[in-house]
Amino acid sequence: MKSVNYFLIAAMVFSLTAFASADVIVKQQTSSDMMGMMKINVDGTEYIKGDKSCNMSKMKMGGGMAGMMGDAGGTDVYEITRVDMGVKWNLDSRTKAYTETNLSAIKDMMGGDKSYEQGGPGMGMGDEAEYDWTVEVTSSDDEVDINGFKCKNLTGKATGVGVKNPDEKMQLTFEYWYAVDVPGKDELTSYYKSMASATGTEMMTNQKGAEAFYGMYGDQFGEMFKKLDESGGYPIKTVILVEGNQDKGGMGGGNANLDDENIPAGMKDMLSGMMGKKDDQGGLKTMFSVTNEVTSIEETAIDDSQFEIPEGYSKGQ
Repeated sequence: MKSVNYFLIAAMVFSLTAFASADVIVKQQTSSDMMGMMKINVDGTEYIKGDKSCNMSKMKMGGGMAGMMGDAGGTDVYEITRVDMGVKWNLDSRTKAYTETNLSAIKDMMGGDKSYEQGGPGMGMGDEAEYDWTVEVTSSDDEVDINGFKCKNLTGKATGVGVKNPDEKMQLTFEYWYAVDVPGKDELTSYYKSMASATGTEMMTNQKGAEAFYGMYGDQFGEMFKKLDESGGYPIKTVILVEGNQDKGGMGGGNANLDDENIPAGMKDMLSGMMGKKDDQGGLKTMFSVTNEVTSIEETAIDDSQFEIPEGYSKGQ
């Protein structure tokens, strides 16, 4: 079984959250699930002023992995990013300590990790490159109201059949609801560019994060992302779904006996997710999913102090 890059998954989940610029406040919710092994829910607020941002979020991890680690509670995420200074501060509100990371270090790290690029390895879900793909991209001009935004939809679906084993199937779905009339849209775009320049990657944006993720399975969605670029819209809701029927290397949970008292509860939850019920259509089961939804965007004056380390905090190790 291929190793699963959980750091990359977590980073990708955060990359799918939307970032803004100038005096803008963005509120959003993100949820992800990897076969029950790891579930992440993020409820966040992003404060932006020019090339400065402050992210205050609540992240909750669930699933078997969280149970095994004994950490099924919530974690407060408090980050201040100063593109103008080339630094990011991670603050711990409990200990009143903060750590500092140079954005150039992130640039070096991302430059050395090619696993998110097109044609790179997947997430341990089988030999993704060894599939014959059929791709369908559909769009609709009908407007749907999502949290007060008038959104249009673009959906891409790629169905893969195993080259060596035709019984093996994968299905990748990307649903994208975008709005053109969005407060602070120009500022959002400006911030994307400043972050991309400072970190050497565009994974900080919703669309680019999705491109990077699907790039691990090849370039099947090239047509769709081209249409996204041409839409001129801002993502309000995105859904990523990876389905498959691979049971290789224990990815399907094998024949584990979940009634065995010697198996820890957390491990049972994890195995239960991996052995989850298959979809009635095509025998597919969800291997990975992530949904991001912007609940509100507000243009308002934000005090500069929001982007400074609060009084009483000291630099940690």
